[in-house]
Amino acid sequence: MDYTACHKNDVFVDLNDREYDEAVAHGKHMYAHSQKSGLRDYINKTKGERAQILGSVCERAVAKALGIYWTAWIDTFHKSDLPFNIEVRLIGVDNYGMQVYDKDDDSRRVVGIIMEKGKERKPYRIPGWINAKYAKQKKWRMDPNWKGHPFYGVPQQKLHHIDHLKRLIGQEMIQSSSLKK
Repeated sequence: MDYTACHKNDVFVDLNDREYDEAVAHGKHMYAHSQKSGLRDYINKTKGERAQILGSVCERAVAKALGIYWTAWIDTFHKSDLPFNIEVRLIGVDNYGMQVYDKDDDSRRVVGIIMEKGKERKPYRIPGWINAKYAKQKKWRMDPNWKGHPFYGVPQQKLHHIDHLKRLIGQEMIQSSSLKK
């Protein structure tokens, strides 16, 4: 399997200072909420809070790229990260694949975003998205054999362009508004 960076679908997103600060504040709030709810840190407190903050920044960037409202809601592990059934996954290194898990609902639209370590304020690269159902292919299944869970490592070249997801969202919005009439 070829796990190299693929740039055919690249979309780059910048967050302005206000957008970035809102996402960081929300990530801290999410982390505090998860601690009050009794959820454990996989590694340690410092890394747990950082992971929550980076996740929130990624969600904000993907919402901006899609032109949808960033909800900043708190519902750990039950709802999708963004409206329109979108799950956001950080791809930590430019040439890694995107992780999709067995627990991911097959209908979820999983969007990958790359934020390299130490470059949290740089433009974010979105290599694409895939429906979770199609990501769960035996050939992509990996077991990291550490504290994480097995996952499907979707190569970047197998992801769809984000514009395709924008069109699907647009169609759903039109259908939804016509049903309300």
